[in-house]
Amino acid sequence: SDAIAINLDLPDELISADMAVAMGLIVSELLSNALRHGFEDSATGLIDITCKGDREAFVFTVADNGRGVPENFSLETAMGLGRKFVRLYASQLGGQLTYSSKRGHGTEFTVSVNV
Repeated sequence: SDAIAINLDLPDELISADMAVAMGLIVSELLSNALRHGFEDSATGLIDITCKGDREAFVFTVADNGRGVPENFSLETAMGLGRKFVRLYASQLGGQLTYSSKRGHGTEFTVSVNV
């Protein structure tokens, strides 16, 4: 890709160290997938990584403005090892993993956790 910008909007302190490790692994996989699959070879793109909330609940989001996921994509049936890890870590946090995608207009993965 010609240029991919990554914006971070993260609080200084919001979650425990154990949660931070699990969220770091989730973000690493989602970021890797966005960089690998989300943009055409010559595309300029944007990836936003945000975390909002308080000590009782938070929402963590990785969103891009890339081409979106394939029409037949499903979180429940995604077979890649990385996607399985994302679901596993979100589940271990007691969180809910969701996504939204519009073909050609990006994808957003969200992990919502009640602490």
